[in-house]
Amino acid sequence: MTPEEARVLFPLAEKQVWMRHSGGSPTPLPVRDAICRVAHAMTESMDWPEQYYADRNALREVLGRLINADASNIAFTRATAHGLSLVASGLDWRAGDNVVGARMEYPTNLFPWMALERHDVELRLVEPVEGRITPDAVFEAMDERTRVVSLSFVQFWNGYRLDVAAIGAECRRRGVTFVVDGIQGVGAVRIDVEAANIDVLAAGAIKWLMGPAGIGFCFVHPATAERLTPPLVGMGSMKDPNPFAPELAWADGAKRFEESATSWLDIAGFLGAVGLLEDVGFDVVEDRVLAHSRRLAEGLDRLGLTVAAPWPRTRAESSGIIAFHAPDGDPVPVARCLDAAGILSHPQQALVRMSPHFYNTDDEMDRVLEALSGL
Repeated sequence: MTPEEARVLFPLAEKQVWMRHSGGSPTPLPVRDAICRVAHAMTESMDWPEQYYADRNALREVLGRLINADASNIAFTRATAHGLSLVASGLDWRAGDNVVGARMEYPTNLFPWMALERHDVELRLVEPVEGRITPDAVFEAMDERTRVVSLSFVQFWNGYRLDVAAIGAECRRRGVTFVVDGIQGVGAVRIDVEAANIDVLAAGAIKWLMGPAGIGFCFVHPATAERLTPPLVGMGSMKDPNPFAPELAWADGAKRFEESATSWLDIAGFLGAVGLLEDVGFDVVEDRVLAHSRRLAEGLDRLGLTVAAPWPRTRAESSGIIAFHAPDGDPVPVARCLDAAGILSHPQQALVRMSPHFYNTDDEMDRVLEALSGL
């Protein structure tokens, strides 16, 4: 399927230029149709449990292909915070341990670690330098008591993409658990959890993955799974959940972190969304997203608007998010200007954030720039 063919699957694309996938995606028709299929099956089909298990297995498989992971190492979660909290609540912490994160991280990747103060665990925050979280800065913050490094694959506020491979290699060498908040990158740009030595990758479905709200996934490396105590425990966590002979024996892989069944409606919708990305081609999606964000950034630069650092940036540092500083520091009038032109942006603090996806077009990027040319 080409991006042009896929565009017709987004009814909202004909009504508005959606430039805020970093906040949430419009629902494509395959997601809606999958949810309707499930609702019909649950009211009409005698074998709906088998269909549920088939969808669940298919979703694990396609997510595995997306991030280069074995399906057995993927758990379904409610959102990104759920996956991150599996680590924060599951490790055996000792007073004096520390976690390394970054200043200006989205709070979802701060609160689980901040809450560890009850265990006398320190959270150390690396300062961005010209918008970058550099590997060297992360390494300098680490010491012999560092248990976890937890960083976003893509920074929500400026779109900077982390060098996960460099940081993952050093964390693996030091025996430090490397946790990645993937929600602002997974589904837009490629990530390989094996090549990057990632121990845990958590992401919700609602943004670049274009799935329903209230579901996500978490990759957990097999060795890491053995070090974590599941914070929520139920029949789903067990290897053999026999109600007549209950035995506390954890399920293999990441499934131990699924204490109970996940909504089939959400599973099916999520499968429809990721299946669409795979039909278009994960690499094609990345190329389109990066081309759109660069077209926007270069155009903003020509208009004399200040692109949020780092700019210029390399392809490896780029993502689907581009932000620029609003004139006079107030993004609300800019967002209103864009809204009047039928363009949905995302004003935050003194920045205006824009985040196109693969089905957007070059003409839409130019329409955004034309609307901003009068500022």
